Amino acid sequence: MHTNAFSGLTYLAVLNLEYNALEFDNNSYPDGIFSPLINLKELYLKRDQDCTKSEYPSCFLCPLTNLTTLSIDSVGETVNFGPEFNHQARLKRLVLWVCSSSIIENTFIRMNQLTVLEIYGYYSLSNFSDMALTHLPLLDTFILSMTHLGTAKVLEIFKPLVGRSMSVISLNSVYLAARETVSSHHMQDGVLDAEKTKYLLQICVRRFEFTRSFLRILEQDALFSETCGWLKINISFVGMENVEYVDARDNGFNQGYGKCEGLTGLKTLLGSGNDFAFFSPTSFDSISAVENLALANCRFDVNNFQLNSLRIFRNLKSLKRLDLSLNALTFLAENTFSTNPNMTELYLATNRFTKIPFNLKLTPNLQVLDLSENAISTLDEAITMELDELAVKNGKFSLRLAGNVLSCGCENFSFIKWILTTIVEIDFDSILMCVNESGLYSHLDKHWDVGTFWRQCVGQQYLYISVVILCVIAIIFLVSFVVIRCKLYIVAYVAQILGTVPRRRLTDFQNHVFIVSSPNENFVTVLSNYLKQTFFLNTRDFRDLEPGRPEYEDLFAEINTTWRVILVVTDEFFHDNNFQMLYTLVLNSMSHDNPGKVLLLYERNVQLNVDLINAIGEDNILEVPLWQLTPNIDEFLYDKIFIEW
Repeated sequence: MHTNAFSGLTYLAVLNLEYNALEFDNNSYPDGIFSPLINLKELYLKRDQDCTKSEYPSCFLCPLTNLTTLSIDSVGETVNFGPEFNHQARLKRLVLWVCSSSIIENTFIRMNQLTVLEIYGYYSLSNFSDMALTHLPLLDTFILSMTHLGTAKVLEIFKPLVGRSMSVISLNSVYLAARETVSSHHMQDGVLDAEKTKYLLQICVRRFEFTRSFLRILEQDALFSETCGWLKINISFVGMENVEYVDARDNGFNQGYGKCEGLTGLKTLLGSGNDFAFFSPTSFDSISAVENLALANCRFDVNNFQLNSLRIFRNLKSLKRLDLSLNALTFLAENTFSTNPNMTELYLATNRFTKIPFNLKLTPNLQVLDLSENAISTLDEAITMELDELAVKNGKFSLRLAGNVLSCGCENFSFIKWILTTIVEIDFDSILMCVNESGLYSHLDKHWDVGTFWRQCVGQQYLYISVVILCVIAIIFLVSFVVIRCKLYIVAYVAQILGTVPRRRLTDFQNHVFIVSSPNENFVTVLSNYLKQTFFLNTRDFRDLEPGRPEYEDLFAEINTTWRVILVVTDEFFHDNNFQMLYTLVLNSMSHDNPGKVLLLYERNVQLNVDLINAIGEDNILEVPLWQLTPNIDEFLYDKIFIEW
């Protein structure tokens, strides 16, 4: 780089030169190249190249007096920060990529202001002085990754930190040294309290990570007995009551029969990726304050875990987030999570559940439920209602179903409609698949046409139902019409069947026929004579009573004692007040014991009103053309007077 490469960049705060071909020499970094960067705070110089033969240019970092973060490769066989780092009094964070073999006691003597030290070893680091951290009194976060130093040696590194208060200790991919052996002296009565281990455990730290093989001594031959099989190992974390975070993922642990004692303040425990085929239901009893627990891909003994799931989580009453993904689970014990009412996130992805495996009422604060990659095809209506209630109560609810083959057959129409319309957040951004009755797959997304689906599944049924309802309405209308028209006959018939009202006959009446008509009607005379001579009936004519004009009570009594009343209706009939009243008396005389009492004869030009037709009945009404007796009239009179008799 040219000497004036950064000229004018007075206010530059961050400079990243990582993964270049720059060497740590005066050609790549000429004197004064960083002089303009008086306000630089972060500098990243990682190269990812062989650096064992390089050395830092003298005073190339001297102008950077405000530097707080530095990422850099080590140089030479031994990591040693010389006078070129004398001016970094404000350096707080050092990210060191070690391609050297040793870190000596005085490596960090010029960096006593460091609070964060991250060392990535590339597995070349074979020696780390147990006094190297002595010169870092303000150290708050220490990360050591990718090294074959060996467990025993790593534990010695923490000797200068005993009694300190720190935020994070992270040991990742720390493997046994090539010649390191593990024997029974590491364990005493099943408690991990060897002197070197105490260096680590007697540091007051809030976040403790040991991922990918650190503390692999827990699975070595020292823990195996030929006669007893696997032993229950209780690990005592002395002086670590304030540890809030432990990351122990992918460590190869293959038993969980013991207890981790001493972590009374633990909030987060990440144990995913281990082998807990041997797992005790009481393993978590001593860490009851845990809020975040990850047990994904732990290769549990499935039946043992499922049958004891209630007991396993019984004492974790503060649990809020639980991850049980990738464990081949098919069910959970009844009332699992009944003692975990604070649960807000539950991850059950990549198992074999066919339904939600627990009672949602036991987790009233749940906001996230991950059931992706399971065997769920549908959820019943009661469950979907409970999910809606959780969404309303908690303000939101997320349900993840990607990877399940949902059923979009007609029998699950309500479930598919719920997915597309619910207030619950469904993971439509992922691929939701569904299969219909014919075995055809389709993508299910929030734009799926529920209307077309409804018509395919329910529309035809509703069409049939509508036709049936229409037919029922038509039948009811027809029956109602018939009942209204023939009410008197129907009531009379029912009364006769029930025996409540005996039907009367012609011989029960004093008069056989009573004829009512307009005055001076010749047809009435002919009709009366015809009935007397042909049928030998006792016939009365309203005109016979006219001279005396009887009272209506007497006239009504006269009508009541008559078998049949014949109304002869002409145009004048409806304009005569007396006959209007008489017409009313005749209709009122109809009774259940003689429903066909009134017969109506009318001429062609007379308009009969509906009430009159409904009261008498169409069967008892006959049109008389030109007021002449015809065979049709003869048959009508015979049927209505004699046949019913």
